[in-house]
Amino acid sequence: MKKIFVALSMVAFLAACDDSSSASAENNEPTTLSSAEEQGSSSSRHCEECNDEAISSSIEELNGTSSSSSVKEKSSSSYTQGDAKQSSSSEKSGKSSSNLIESSSSSVTSESTEKSSSSEKLPETSSSSEKEPESSSSSLGGIEFSSSSVILSSSDVSIPSSNSVVLATPCKNETEDNCEYGELSDERGGRTYKTVKIDNQWWMAENLNYESANSWCGGGRTTANGVERITTEGDCAVYGRLYTWTAATTACPSGWHLPSKAEWETLFTAVGGQSTASNVLKSTSGWYVARNGTDVYGFSALPAGGRSDVGGYYNKGDDAYFWSSTEDNRYSAYYTTLYYDSDKGFDNAKFINDGKDYAFSVRCLKD
Repeated sequence: MKKIFVALSMVAFLAACDDSSSASAENNEPTTLSSAEEQGSSSSRHCEECNDEAISSSIEELNGTSSSSSVKEKSSSSYTQGDAKQSSSSEKSGKSSSNLIESSSSSVTSESTEKSSSSEKLPETSSSSEKEPESSSSSLGGIEFSSSSVILSSSDVSIPSSNSVVLATPCKNETEDNCEYGELSDERGGRTYKTVKIDNQWWMAENLNYESANSWCGGGRTTANGVERITTEGDCAVYGRLYTWTAATTACPSGWHLPSKAEWETLFTAVGGQSTASNVLKSTSGWYVARNGTDVYGFSALPAGGRSDVGGYYNKGDDAYFWSSTEDNRYSAYYTTLYYDSDKGFDNAKFINDGKDYAFSVRCLKD
């Protein structure tokens, strides 16, 4: 009979624990633990399980799974105590769990407050983020602009480039000549040549007139009279001499050389490009029918024409031809020509490759 009474008492206590656990989970309050403390030592083991379940349920709602696992660890540790200390351990576990719930509740409240506070500050952050493009600015070519409010096109702004070319300043006109000139003394023939500085290059300002093998006076003319060709040699004193390519490569005096194609291109770039070079480098006289140049750099190119590989002269007064040291292949090399393009109606400069046995003028460039 006594055993039946004890069993009924245990069932009643378990039912009370279940009701207490359910009420604690719904109301999120830690008061369930106080009822466990008032129960007898005989049911403490079972109530302890009820308390742990109630604590676990509360923690899962307030602080997630991690707090629940923490409580279960504490609960499992309480089971390792001796039977004599179970009641005392249960009471302490209840109090400790109660403190844990309060701490967890406080932690959750703190997290909620921080999240709420952070959430309230988000619009300001977003607003600040939206304003950043307005405040960001950069400088390009000395011009400050906002990346969000101004769009600059290449037509509006001149952007300096490391590859920008500074053109040489014209130094000569109809009334003044302020070009930087020098002299070249050729000991081989006792001649002195006028030189001129254009940008960073020193050029001969007249055609080379050193007599060597495979050279002829420039400005000659060949005409046909029926089947007969009449060749009139030119004037070396005015036009200098015409050289085959092989002769030209060794014709310049010491300290000077036959310029390469790239060095001719450098000159053309300095005076404004190939479309400009012909007009500004040509002499102001000696060209046919209004084809004289402006000669604003003192280069004074003369229309000596050329000599073909079979000995005929051509284009005196129309074209100036100058050899470069750049070969095209074993049979031909590059030269440049300054001429008036009658089809297009303007002066021009271009590079052509031709046979090395043709004869053209030479302008030496200082080493």
